[in-house]
Amino acid sequence: MKQIVVDSAEVEGAGTSAFIHVKSIDSKNGFKAKLQIHAQAKKVRNRKLITVKDRSNLFHESSERAAYKDGFVVREISVRPGEEFIEFVNGIRLGIGQQHGGVRDDVQAAQIRRTVKHHLEKELAVQNLGVKVLSLFFIDRVANYRVYEADGAKPGRFAAVVEDALREFAKDSRYAFSQMVETACRQAA
Repeated sequence: MKQIVVDSAEVEGAGTSAFIHVKSIDSKNGFKAKLQIHAQAKKVRNRKLITVKDRSNLFHESSERAAYKDGFVVREISVRPGEEFIEFVNGIRLGIGQQHGGVRDDVQAAQIRRTVKHHLEKELAVQNLGVKVLSLFFIDRVANYRVYEADGAKPGRFAAVVEDALREFAKDSRYAFSQMVETACRQAA
């Protein structure tokens, strides 16, 4: 027997607000930055990778997406090592890897905590039926869950949220049966 339940959350305004993710900044052939933005394409928005330089206008680069109309013109690109950033005339300043708009960390953490709680509730409901509950997260890169370094693996930001949620839910005696909760308690000790 298999059953699939999909749960998602939408961030109010995320589909209509400006989204910018700074992928890289360099000075080869002039100061420029590689950005991922939302671009307009036949009544839908698509993510688009663009290269911008001083005075580039994201309104034009996005095929005139309204979210980029006010102030998303490149004012400055700094390529100083360790201090790279791009700044727009509206005052928004982003470094490499930083993002403006989209789903924020606090929203992602709330989604993870909610999924862990739903998982434990589902386990509780089927614990005597011999049914295994499986919950999946789709993440953008492995390093957000597990960081592999020379001295071993460490929890990434998503793993930390999962582990914190499990430790919190371990305080509720209803979930004492769960192997997930038991493992989290052992690791915390």
